[in-house]
Amino acid sequence: MQLKAASLCVLKSVDTSNSLGRIFYTMLKNNRLVSPSLEEGYIHLEAIDWTEQRLLQGVIVKLKKVPFKVKLFKLVAKNGDIDWVITNDLDETLTTQAVKATNDWRWKVEAFHRELKE
Repeated sequence: MQLKAASLCVLKSVDTSNSLGRIFYTMLKNNRLVSPSLEEGYIHLEAIDWTEQRLLQGVIVKLKKVPFKVKLFKLVAKNGDIDWVITNDLDETLTTQAVKATNDWRWKVEAFHRELKE
């Protein structure tokens, strides 16, 4: 499993990871546009109809310049901050709780790297 901080330059790595059969989790910036369906086209992350089911299980979306679909999760912290996490793991049993645990682990790794630099 690969964990990355998302930016446009990471999209190539996401594509490579997927083509190698690796599961990845990465964050999107809140200004990204995604396409939940052909009819809706590309819309802002917040414009998605975040039903209770989608909040629990994520939603499959298409990203520009990525040749495969990903699953998007909206992780809302107790203080109201939002992390947007995507993965190529489209398993229907994948839950927001599991993605949150993975994301929390990723933050610990980033904090550790930051401490090493100081």
